[in-house]
Amino acid sequence: MATQDPQTQIPQPPLISLGEDVYNQIMGQIEPELTTSVVKMLKEKYKDETPEQAKARAVRYSAAFAEYDKQYQDYKLNLERGLRHFQKGLGDHFEHKNRNDEAGTMSTIEAAFSQA
Repeated sequence: MATQDPQTQIPQPPLISLGEDVYNQIMGQIEPELTTSVVKMLKEKYKDETPEQAKARAVRYSAAFAEYDKQYQDYKLNLERGLRHFQKGLGDHFEHKNRNDEAGTMSTIEAAFSQA
């Protein structure tokens, strides 16, 4: 079975998730209570908490958002790397394809001249 030259394959673009999905994926690992599906229920869940408990929770949430910001920056950097890799791969693909097309055209022209 013949294998295809990897440079002739069109690369796959990176997966780009929706903003809410990215937020939930990252925040779900840090502080699940702050995901979009759970945050709506927090008022009811904590309706009887003391002021001290509320303050401790606010501190915990603040730390969670700080960690989220760091991880989101990493996510964006990785996505940018993936996009650059995709762009380079796509450019390489078309450059390789054009070279092959030009070589085929030149062979046809040379054959026509040699038969003339």
